[in-house]
Amino acid sequence: NSVNIENINELDSNLKSVITDIEDIKVKEAERIVSPVKTKIQPISDRATNWNFIFPSLIALVVMFVSILLSSTLVLREKKNKAYFRNFITPTTNFTFLIGTYLTSFLILILQLLIIFGQGFFFLRGELVNVLFGVSIALFAISSVFILIGIVIGYSFQSEETSTLASMSIASIFLFISNTILPVETIPANLKWLGLFNPLVIADSLLKKLILFNASIQSVLTELYLLIGYAAF
Repeated sequence: NSVNIENINELDSNLKSVITDIEDIKVKEAERIVSPVKTKIQPISDRATNWNFIFPSLIALVVMFVSILLSSTLVLREKKNKAYFRNFITPTTNFTFLIGTYLTSFLILILQLLIIFGQGFFFLRGELVNVLFGVSIALFAISSVFILIGIVIGYSFQSEETSTLASMSIASIFLFISNTILPVETIPANLKWLGLFNPLVIADSLLKKLILFNASIQSVLTELYLLIGYAAF
């Protein structure tokens, strides 16, 4: 009997210890025990429409196609103009004609961008105001690269038809190896560097960082330096 009493006392002590341990548990809800980690998914952008995500890519595409086609066409029109020989024998340097073509293309492109940005201000409800300065600097670098590419194409061909065909071909190559149609990650590994250093990819990434994430100029200096290097080359 004494052995049974000792066993009962030991069992009672163990039960009290278990009860004490259970009472010390802070989390007692079954839901919190089953899912102890709570997750909350929030969008990286507070905007409600998809227009803001399409807008940077749209701007990059418009700048690329308009700049390349316009500048190459202007060069061919100047070469075919009857006053070309008269201008050629004047003491005016070729750099002056180059700057003239560049400024003409740039001014026409600015007018088109003003129309597009006017629509952007309407659909995005003034969200572009905060990033307008950074976007203006980025667009200057982006348009300079594509305008100069178009000028090189214009001076490389003798007819307007072949120049237009070459401009469309080069712009299409930039488009197909960019992340506008397919992600750059899908490009084969040995050709991925073409996509990473594609001017359209750089322009698209730069505009998305500035417009979608309100990035500062200091955080996108790498992309700007690449575009400046392309323009200088």
